Amino acid sequence: MGKHFLFKLLAVLLGFTLVATACGDDDSSSDSAADDSAAADDAEDTVEATQGEADLLDAIQDRGSLNCGVSTVSIGFAVQDSDGIYQGFDSDFCRATAVAILGDAEAIDIIGLTAAERFTAVQTGQVDLLHRNTTFTQSRDSDVGMDFGPTTYFDGQQLMARVGDGFSPSSGVADIDGAVVCTNAGTTTEKNIAEAADLLGITITLNT
Repeated sequence: MGKHFLFKLLAVLLGFTLVATACGDDDSSSDSAADDSAAADDAEDTVEATQGEADLLDAIQDRGSLNCGVSTVSIGFAVQDSDGIYQGFDSDFCRATAVAILGDAEAIDIIGLTAAERFTAVQTGQVDLLHRNTTFTQSRDSDVGMDFGPTTYFDGQQLMARVGDGFSPSSGVADIDGAVVCTNAGTTTEKNIAEAADLLGITITLNT
C-alpha cells in the first residue's frame, strides 16, 4: 500500500468528518455560534491527529523498517526461537503490518518489552507500534497518550492454586483470604485482584 494512497484515504476520511459535523449543526440554529466553534476545534484536533499519523508513516518509510514491540516471553504470542527470531501471534501481526506499510515482512525490528517498559517505549518512539498482551481500558485510552487499535485477542483472568493447600476448582476469590498471590507488576491483572480483595474485605499478600 503506497504512501500517496494512504494520504488520499486520510484526506477522504477527514473530509467525511467535516461534512458530518456540518450536517449535524443544521439541527441547532439557536446554538450555531457555539456549534461552529466546537466544530472548528474538532476539525483542528482531527487535522493534528492525521498529521501525526502521517509523520509516523513517513518516518517508517524513510527508515525502511518498522520497529514493533512485543512481549519478552509470551507462549504462542511472542517467543524467540533457537535463532533468536520472534515467533507467534503478535510477532506475525508485526510482520503483517510491515507488509502493509513497506511491502516486506522482513523489514522489521521486533523488540521485546516487559509490561513496565511497553508504554514508555511507545511514548518515547523506541517502537512505532505495540503488538503485545495489553488490556484496552478507558483509563489507558485517555491517560497513556496513545491510540489503541482493534482488539486482536480476548481473554479472561483466573487464579491457580495448589490442591494441597485446600483449593479446588470451585474455589473463588473469597477463598484466597490470607494467601500470597503472584502476578505481573503494572498490569490490569494486578489491579483486578487487588480491587477484588478490597471489595470482599479479604487480606492477601500481593507479590509482583
